[in-house]
Amino acid sequence: MRLPRAKARDHAVEIRLRKRLCEMEAKVLTLEQLSALCSAQNDTLTREIDQLLEWKQKALDHLTSVAPIRNRARQQLDQAHRTKKQLETLEQCLLKRLTMEIDAQRAHTSEHKMDKALAERSQQSELDAKYWEACCQVANFELEALKGCFRKHLEQLIEIEETLAKTQPDRVRAPKNEEEAEISMEAVSTKCLAWLRRYSQEDFQVDTQEKIHKLAGFQAKIESFEEKYRVFEMESAKTTNQLRELQRRNDEMEKETAFWRDKSHQTSCKSEEKVWILPGGTSARRSMEFTDPTDGSAVEISNFA
Repeated sequence: MRLPRAKARDHAVEIRLRKRLCEMEAKVLTLEQLSALCSAQNDTLTREIDQLLEWKQKALDHLTSVAPIRNRARQQLDQAHRTKKQLETLEQCLLKRLTMEIDAQRAHTSEHKMDKALAERSQQSELDAKYWEACCQVANFELEALKGCFRKHLEQLIEIEETLAKTQPDRVRAPKNEEEAEISMEAVSTKCLAWLRRYSQEDFQVDTQEKIHKLAGFQAKIESFEEKYRVFEMESAKTTNQLRELQRRNDEMEKETAFWRDKSHQTSCKSEEKVWILPGGTSARRSMEFTDPTDGSAVEISNFA
């Protein structure tokens, strides 16, 4: 009885062990599959890491080889900024020069106008002087004529008196009432002479006073013209000094402009475009463009990123 029971127990244990073995085999198979999958993934990751390391080394080599070009491009960019500042300075200098030229042109125009006005005033003063000189000559001529006429009338009166004195030397004296009624020729001549003297003196005084006033006005005009001419000479001297100063500044501006133009021409950058082949057959390029200050053309600087 004991043998069948032991046999049955052993058979049950064997069945359980087989089940456990099957389970363990299934787990081992699963672990082997997982191990194979992990090995495949590990190989893939290893290849990718190797590729990445290779790319990293190539990138480092590329950056090392591109560093001089990048430095040169940076230097060219700095030079372009300096050239831009120089051009701005040159533009300001040119604007100052243009402003000074406009001021000089205005000063020259003003001086020309003042010269023209002074010439017109001088011509007018000469005409006025000639006019007043002619008026003085006419007045002198009229005065001489009046003096001659007065002399002739006086001589005629003296001749008439002498003739009457010669023709009637023995004339009987008239009565007293007739002497009072009559006026002697001497009294008439005396009155005429006094009237002529008064008339000529008043007329001469009036003419002389008018001429004195006119000559005073003319003298005042001449003094005014002389003062204006003196002021104009001072302004002309000042304008001449300003023109000389502007000419000196203009020469300095021209020298500075020529200096900056030569320097800008020497520092203008022109570099050829270069293409570098990256790993994988791709190309990379970095370009920079700015304006050439000498002729306004576009200059492109190629570089790698």
